[in-house]
Amino acid sequence: MAPAQNRLDGRLAFPALPNVPDIPPPLLAVPSSVSDEDILTQSQLARAFREIGVREGLLVCVHSWLDNIGMVVGGARCFLDALDAVVGSGGTVMMPAFSGDISDPAEWKYPAIPPGRVEEVRREMPPFDPRLTPTRKMGIIAELFRHREGVIRSFHPQSSFCARGPLAEDVCARHSQSFRFGEESPLGALVRHDGHVLLAGAPWNTASVLYLTEFQMPDRLLVKKKLPVGGPRGVEWSEFDELEYRDVWQEAVTHLVATGIARRTKVGRGDFVFFPAREAVEEVLRWRLRCGGFSGPASAGE
Repeated sequence: MAPAQNRLDGRLAFPALPNVPDIPPPLLAVPSSVSDEDILTQSQLARAFREIGVREGLLVCVHSWLDNIGMVVGGARCFLDALDAVVGSGGTVMMPAFSGDISDPAEWKYPAIPPGRVEEVRREMPPFDPRLTPTRKMGIIAELFRHREGVIRSFHPQSSFCARGPLAEDVCARHSQSFRFGEESPLGALVRHDGHVLLAGAPWNTASVLYLTEFQMPDRLLVKKKLPVGGPRGVEWSEFDELEYRDVWQEAVTHLVATGIARRTKVGRGDFVFFPAREAVEEVLRWRLRCGGFSGPASAGE
């Protein structure tokens, strides 16, 4: 084989390129997908919490959706740190920790499963574990909160709450398997302790404390629900009393804002709404009774 002609001193030598004039790179205007108002730091969030009414020592039930708020520097962690800084060591934060997939598969709709698989799914469904069972569709803030040191979780397979602070044990101690959103639930404790509700970028129909009004409606609908309960023989399915919760909460929160009971402000690109739980429940109950209660579709809050 003839010796390679393109080697110089053991290195590859490439043929010279023709003279090409220097062409400056194009100046491309790349628009930013995030506006200045969308970017939120921890100190900005803390200021927003204080401005809407959150203060030291309060019991606050927080429903949140991070993506609706904007670009939070540090994400869910900094949201929680800002909230802790405002309520302080004397305050208590609670959040929903719903796990709607731990429910009777015969009632699943999104998606529904073939009827022939229902019993198999029931047999294979793991029991609720306060430490291991993840939240479902609660958002990253609520899921991270569940893992924080000192957080307590109520014992309900489908609709548990988590809490942290001086009132956490009392908030989570009682959670009846029947009537999961009734007086013997963390929501009942929220009202008893004159707590508040904060919707932070969350849809207004997630204001779960308003489910308490359903128990006072003359046309309330009593139903039976099955839940998996762990026992010595493994998972057993038990039947509990429950209500159908009609989805009127978007309109209810709109009413609370209109009456001035709820404060509303814009934080980043999200809506923040803040209101006292007891006053809101009493007003929404009066409003529903006056308006006929409404007959919207049932909502389980998950």
